[in-house]
Amino acid sequence: MDPLLLAEKTLVPKSRLSYIDRLRVFLTCSVIIHHTIYILSNGWWPVIPSPYSSNPVIGILSFIVLTFNQSYFMGGFFFLAGYFVPASYEKKRAGQFISSRALRLLVPIPFYELIIAPMIYQIWRALRNPADFAQVYRDYFGQYTPINNPLWFVVLLFVFDSLFLLLRLVPKIRDFLGSPRVFGDSVSVWKTIWIAASIWIALSVVVFAIRIVSPVGFWVPVLGMLAYFPQYLLAYIFGAIAWKFDILTRIPRNFKPFGFVISLLFFAIWMTFSIMFLSNFSMLLGGLNILSFCYCVLEMGFAIFFFWSLLTWFRDSFNKAPTKLESKIASAAYAAYIIHPLVVIPVVLILEIWNTLPIVWIVIGAPVSIVIAFTLGILLKLIPG
Repeated sequence: MDPLLLAEKTLVPKSRLSYIDRLRVFLTCSVIIHHTIYILSNGWWPVIPSPYSSNPVIGILSFIVLTFNQSYFMGGFFFLAGYFVPASYEKKRAGQFISSRALRLLVPIPFYELIIAPMIYQIWRALRNPADFAQVYRDYFGQYTPINNPLWFVVLLFVFDSLFLLLRLVPKIRDFLGSPRVFGDSVSVWKTIWIAASIWIALSVVVFAIRIVSPVGFWVPVLGMLAYFPQYLLAYIFGAIAWKFDILTRIPRNFKPFGFVISLLFFAIWMTFSIMFLSNFSMLLGGLNILSFCYCVLEMGFAIFFFWSLLTWFRDSFNKAPTKLESKIASAAYAAYIIHPLVVIPVVLILEIWNTLPIVWIVIGAPVSIVIAFTLGILLKLIPG
């Protein structure tokens, strides 16, 4: 069984887990949709060039969708991971905690790097320029970049988990996290908005500072895009704090409409601003300039208010006991995340060969990829061990 799920089911009432499982599934589906659209507009390194990379309409539309997703969904994953890490640690203690995390997070990496990634390359070559698998291996590793794929997330998560373990050695932090959880009444809407706004302002400044030297799109092997690193780290930390103070149950129900309206206003202004200054696009993504600062402020404002609203919505609307199928789907989310490129890319290639319209890639390709990825994930969970 997934060690995180085991810790959750042991230390948190079952009724409070259903919406989090469903939110994980939603975020995983968002990743699959995101990469389907990404291939449409940008291709997939190092194998698939996009036939629509020079189409300005597709470029703008995909930019809107991709930036919408990218602003919040990986931060959401890190928040959920941070939320359950204190409970997992308390159940396992240091040695078993880090060994279980290494087994879960690091073991899939060589599987992906040595099997899945070359298989993706092989599928593309088979459809475009057939070559034997040995030649594919030579070509792939001839231009190899470590963890230049979705598994950067699991590597960075293991780094955060390791840092959490080290920080537990600091007496004040150990006493803080080791003391009983703090439960209380729901906080007011305005206090919730004030807390979210405080995080937004602080995070915007830090993200802007990082993007002066590492703009959006600059990829660091293993760690991914440093432009979003502060958001991921803060999300993980805040997740652990949210567990400590039971924040997920204390956000008021009536925060949702306020949060969604605020986030949509941020998004509308953010997209309008981005399109207005599209001719200075590189300045929006980073550097010491006012455009980059405004871009960071708008993006982080949307991300924080939207995810908090989404989390509250799932808590209030999708917290009923799961069916057997829903439980299987939830338990397969991590496996689906790992293997989804091996599903998405062949589906997209087939649609391209059939000369389908770009909209078909999304309307047909994304749902088909989601179904196949989760089906394979469920089957993989049946393997003993």
